[in-house]
Amino acid sequence: MAVPEFQAFWVPVLNALSDGQTRHWREVREPVARELGLTDEDHDDQLPSGQTRFDSRVQWSITHLFQAGLLARPKRGHVVITARGREVLAEHPDRVDIKLLGRFEEYRDFRTRTRAAGRDAEDDAAELDDPVGTPPEAIEKAVRESNAALASEVLERVFGQEPVFLERLVLTLLTAMGYGGRAGAAEHWGGSGDGGIDGVVRQDVLGLDRVYV
Repeated sequence: MAVPEFQAFWVPVLNALSDGQTRHWREVREPVARELGLTDEDHDDQLPSGQTRFDSRVQWSITHLFQAGLLARPKRGHVVITARGREVLAEHPDRVDIKLLGRFEEYRDFRTRTRAAGRDAEDDAAELDDPVGTPPEAIEKAVRESNAALASEVLERVFGQEPVFLERLVLTLLTAMGYGGRAGAAEHWGGSGDGGIDGVVRQDVLGLDRVYV
């Protein structure tokens, strides 16, 4: 049999994590393949990028379930089912799809971020019913979705850190944007009694030209 479309992976992925244990995404592959009845040949079917179609669909399934709050990512590469995920699996043991996830605000926000400029919700809904487009349109959609998923995961990881991490991150970002120039340097000042100044970027060698953050 051919590898099924990626929404067909969602219930098997939830089933593979239904015991509440945190697992690396690669540990999810075997039970998912077994539930879908895939052969070794199906498992090894490769995309032009070199990644297997099966792995791609497992990873994108995890991304969509995560965006809807059905899964959590406690650390890099690892996933665990959430209370919401358990509820959805109990209510819909046979099929979970994009329309079902659309009931959750977080997922609707994710879909909005991946929607092309000028498209409205009706256009997006029509695409879900008939997801056929030209190759350039498919590439554009994939890029938008990938960028939105990455941005969401980065923000979640940042928000999960201590405040000092964000302070240092902002200084690093400002330096990467060119503040400080070649000779400049960023210094973290955040802490008790910092007077509201988290750090400073020195714009010149002598440190006379400064940007306070």
